[in-house]
Amino acid sequence: MKKGVSWQTYELNPEAVEEISQWISDYMEELKCDSKDVIRVRFTVEEMLLRILDKNEESVRVEVGLGKRLYRHMLYIRYDGAELDPTRTEEDDEWSASILEGLGLSPTWSYKGRTNRISLTLKQPGKRNSLVLLLVAVVLAIIVGLAGHLLSDGSRAELDEALFKPIMPAFLGLLNTFAGFMIALTIANGILGMGSSKQVGLIGKKVLFRYVFLSVIVALVTIVVMFPLFDLDFSPGAKSG
Repeated sequence: MKKGVSWQTYELNPEAVEEISQWISDYMEELKCDSKDVIRVRFTVEEMLLRILDKNEESVRVEVGLGKRLYRHMLYIRYDGAELDPTRTEEDDEWSASILEGLGLSPTWSYKGRTNRISLTLKQPGKRNSLVLLLVAVVLAIIVGLAGHLLSDGSRAELDEALFKPIMPAFLGLLNTFAGFMIALTIANGILGMGSSKQVGLIGKKVLFRYVFLSVIVALVTIVVMFPLFDLDFSPGAKSG
């Protein structure tokens, strides 16, 4: 498969919609993408193109691009004319749409220089699910923590001295080194992915509220789950162990 993005231009009509959909399907099948992802993307693109066709009385010329950019397989659609967002309807929720865009499950639209621009990140074939990896890490941490209670106090102290104390400073050093760059790039990517400054202001308060709310919920659930694993004594002068 060629590197870079390949572009094709179409005069939009029902036959062109079918031709574009077939080209996208063939591209994704060549990447060995999951059949469900192929159907989802094809259906999404057909819906967008039909909305564009329905909202324009005159002939519309669209440019469609497929290819790899910045290590991601991307789909691009561009068309000139009045500002028209075909990625969502009036009934679509702004928050849900932004989350789907961030996950690569929904296209991103923007309007620049009298050109409507749509982009969609195609799901990488064989890419590990980060949520699954996180759950595996949590399960392993719980198992190791429970197994530690089976060891004697002396054995746990020796293990902590030999293994965990040398690892902890190295891990924190790496975290401090890269965390700032990761946070900055993540925020920049999220803002750029929203498509316009108008959406940034519209979604910002909702994002902040949702983040604080979820943080409180996760903290409470963590306390409830971890509470039975510790022997707590709240009497005066007592120490928890």
